[in-house]
Amino acid sequence: METLVSVQVGNSITDPITVNSGLRQGNFLSSILFKVVLEKVIREMKIELHEDTRLQDTLISLLGYADDIVLMEGFQDMLKILFSRLYKAASKVGLYVNEERMEYMFLSRWGLPFCQFIKIDHYEFKYLGTILTEKIM
Repeated sequence: METLVSVQVGNSITDPITVNSGLRQGNFLSSILFKVVLEKVIREMKIELHEDTRLQDTLISLLGYADDIVLMEGFQDMLKILFSRLYKAASKVGLYVNEERMEYMFLSRWGLPFCQFIKIDHYEFKYLGTILTEKIM
């Protein structure tokens, strides 16, 4: 099936262009291909699990759902390292972090601010239909 697209640049629209490669948005292969590539990224990160990062009885540093990734670490420095690994591994396969949609929240088990010197942009997130706040710990 031939796919034609036009591109709008400013107020002008180009003549139709034939697209010969890639998958259309919504194609069932798109999500499968994305999962395969994301799996490669996660394996490339070589995540080390630490005792302080637990979800009940399971050590965990990364959760992924669809195109969302949650990084979890007990220490700010380790979280920065984990994010750096994600960024590098993703860029190797042509994926990039959307900084406009990226959000972060630091939590403490003791109800104290995780780091006094870090500006926290959000105190509440809606993630996968669940409200997460700093009080969940």
